[in-house]
Amino acid sequence: MNQPLAHIAAPATPSVIASAIERYKADPESVFNTWFIGGEERMKAFGAIRRGVRDTVDAIASETFGNDFRGSPLEVVLMAITEQKQVFEGAAHPFYWKPKLRIPDIYESEPNKQKLGSWQSYLAMRETIIQANTTQRRHQQVIEQHREESEHTQVQHMLIRIGRALNYKVFVARNDRHRSCHGESFALLTVDTLPKFGASAEVMQTVGLIDVLWLNAEGTKIVCAFEIEKSTSIYSGMLRMKDLARSLPTSGCHFYLVAPQKRKQEVMAQMSRPALQDTTQEFPLGYIAFELLKEHCDALCRFGDDLGIMKKIADFGLNPL
Repeated sequence: MNQPLAHIAAPATPSVIASAIERYKADPESVFNTWFIGGEERMKAFGAIRRGVRDTVDAIASETFGNDFRGSPLEVVLMAITEQKQVFEGAAHPFYWKPKLRIPDIYESEPNKQKLGSWQSYLAMRETIIQANTTQRRHQQVIEQHREESEHTQVQHMLIRIGRALNYKVFVARNDRHRSCHGESFALLTVDTLPKFGASAEVMQTVGLIDVLWLNAEGTKIVCAFEIEKSTSIYSGMLRMKDLARSLPTSGCHFYLVAPQKRKQEVMAQMSRPALQDTTQEFPLGYIAFELLKEHCDALCRFGDDLGIMKKIADFGLNPL
């Protein structure tokens, strides 16, 4: 016998579904917000990867790809991908019990429990691993992440100070404008818009994520760019600035990668890649150590005349300027 219509649940309306999705996304403990690690940092690399794929396709279509992987646009793509940090929080997520969604049903389905082998052994192993590793590892990750974020913010603040002291307008990555350091708000120290120089919306999206940009006094031209790489991919930071260099209507912009002294060897190795060596004229890239910037920040602010002063503490590898 058919059920009375009164007992049949009405389908959810689009507005109800949209509201549920928004509540889910707003929940800081939801998988949506905990599954991916370093989302903001990873978004920076996607633009460079997308551009590299496009260059690879264009090179193949125009029969200019060549027969060597080194220096090819494909090398750019693969390096940007392989240097990304861990994407997911861990393999534990599929085993978290979500009773409202009945996911996973290994907690309620006896046949599915048996598929995993000895269920009691699995539970004992899982409990031991969680107690011994998860809490401690996450605690260490949080401490290290906070330390790195603090160091990154301090370096940004020093570059803002130096740029303003040299009479440049300063732009910081749009996802960092809410930050402050030593009681000074980045939003109050920097401009919130970039000059238009004919680049596509995609390139402007990437450029807007570069850590610090110095503009001329009128705010009409980008004259210097800085990427700060503490533990993330150095090569991806270089590619973001290379995207900017390729998009500027005229040369003359200076580019610096700022990283800890302990990563100098890694930076120099990346700077020597053929993909970067072939463009040293339009993409003059230097390396500045965190430690040197901190040591000389006050002097640079006090005695510097223009951005040329940054060369005093920079290393240009095999291409001294």
